Amino acid sequence: MKLSIQDCTNEDQEYLVEKLVDYNLSKVQSEQSELFMDLIRKIEKDGKIIAGIIDFQAKEFYEKQGYEVFGQLDNCPRNHTRYYVKKYF
Repeated sequence: MKLSIQDCTNEDQEYLVEKLVDYNLSKVQSEQSELFMDLIRKIEKDGKIIAGIIDFQAKEFYEKQGYEVFGQLDNCPRNHTRYYVKKYF
């Protein structure tokens, strides 16, 4: 399977952020005055992808795709665990 990464519009990005926030809020109660996504996915110059996921967001899927957990925050958000995963290309 050949995949390509394409730039998306600002409108596309805003839509994705809105839908991800909606989904996350459906799973955990918001305790923040502002909604934000601190780290979703970041592609760095050295070919590394970093993702911040919460325990209900398919951690096992990321691990099966070759991602490695490099950080964990317990009870963040309350009663959940936030994982940070990375993968090099």
